[in-house]
Amino acid sequence: MPAEAIILSNFPKNLKYLRLSKRPPISQETLAKKLGTSQKCISIYEQGECLPSVVFALQLALYTHVSMDDLLCKDLTKKGL
Repeated sequence: MPAEAIILSNFPKNLKYLRLSKRPPISQETLAKKLGTSQKCISIYEQGECLPSVVFALQLALYTHVSMDDLLCKDLTKKGL
C-alpha cells in the first residue's frame, strides 16, 4: 500500500479519536487554536480530504504525546490510547 494511502486511511480517524478522547473532549475550534491553525483545516484533515503538513502532524504529535509513526501509520482506535 502506498504511503499516501496508509496516511489517509489512518490520520483522519486518529485526529478525531485523539481530539474526542481528551477529558473533556475538545472541539475542532479549540484544537485549532492550540495548534495555530483553523477549524476548517482540522475538519478537512478529519474528513481525509488532504494529507496533513509535516508541521501540523508534528505539532499534533507533540500536543498528544503520540509518535509521528503511530499518528500517521497506525489505527489508534484499535490501540486504545
